[in-house]
Amino acid sequence: MAAADLILAIGTELGPTDFEDRLANHRELTGRLVRCDIDPEQTVRGRLPDLAVVADARDFTQRLAERIERRKAGDGALRTAKARAAVSNSLLRKQRACLNLLDLLRDSANNAVIVGDSTQPAYAGCLAFGASAPSQFFSSATGYGTLGYALPAAVGARLGRQTDGPVFALVGDGGLQFSLAEMGTAVEAQADIVMILWNNRGYGEIKSYMEGAAITPLGVDIYTPDFRLLAKGYGWGHMTADDPAAMAAAVTAALASRRPTVIEIDEATYVAAFDCPTRQIDETAQASG
Repeated sequence: MAAADLILAIGTELGPTDFEDRLANHRELTGRLVRCDIDPEQTVRGRLPDLAVVADARDFTQRLAERIERRKAGDGALRTAKARAAVSNSLLRKQRACLNLLDLLRDSANNAVIVGDSTQPAYAGCLAFGASAPSQFFSSATGYGTLGYALPAAVGARLGRQTDGPVFALVGDGGLQFSLAEMGTAVEAQADIVMILWNNRGYGEIKSYMEGAAITPLGVDIYTPDFRLLAKGYGWGHMTADDPAAMAAAVTAALASRRPTVIEIDEATYVAAFDCPTRQIDETAQASG
């Protein structure tokens, strides 16, 4: 993006959770910027564009495509893949374990949808996760950063999709307790979602920011219930996964059960078991795709 002479920013806040990281910053972009958003205020918030377009993203892109001369594809897909790999390989071990988890969920079945809460795996996903298709990864980690969003949103996604692929709710132990009652809703609605529960017994992301700023952690180490008993009480299945291999097996079993299921991950155990490989890019496949 830093080398681009024109950037189309469509529906993005250009905020820290969906743009800035240690390799890039929107303030460093030198090309002309066109921002499109359905909210007029959002088109000029954070970074002033050279051109602001107030429109629905789908309408804007469709009309723009009709007016642009078609040309042979360049190396954009390859450059994007390289940039995503570079970001991934620069991340901390925990973040890379989170990305590996997201890859596993994406590849577990065709058309899998992942709905993220404000939780560490979702934050990592905003940086470098590659969904297999549009509308298959979304989270509350952008915008208001709402805690408790993933579970009810996943129920809605499952009801809307019917049998077209599984739906995963990715939520932390803190965020889940903002919307626990929706576990009952899932059972009533017969929404056979799979909840991936990232358990660090607190508000881990906030705690890490406090520690990084040399602030004594306050209000971030919370009491967490026995989620196995909670799952049983709500009529959900419950499994645990201590490493990626166990996670893959648990996902397969959960999808086969055809019932709402919690797969609980102990963060410290899971991250310690992750071997943290370097991401490689198949340049031939990317260039041909």
